[in-house]
Amino acid sequence: MKIDLNTSSQEAAAASRATPVRTGGQTAGEPKPAVGANADRVELSADVEVMAEALKAAEEAPETRADRVASAREMLEAGTLGKDLQKLADRLIDHLITK
Repeated sequence: MKIDLNTSSQEAAAASRATPVRTGGQTAGEPKPAVGANADRVELSADVEVMAEALKAAEEAPETRADRVASAREMLEAGTLGKDLQKLADRLIDHLITK
């Protein structure tokens, strides 16, 4: 590669406006698409599939129940929510099992 510092700015501007030459439907200088065994491919991990399922489930979930949120907030402020951790754990497990 030769760098010629003596070219004028007009010549450089003309070169940048040059129309690319098309050969066989592609612009000259563009890489050809890979075909066959050398083709690019994408593989998604199991983590991505789990995340996609979680996002889908979140989108399909019902809207937030404002009355339950307000009730839980009042119980939290009063100190009655989460006071009995064993009972809370039992109810969470029961909810997950019966789902």
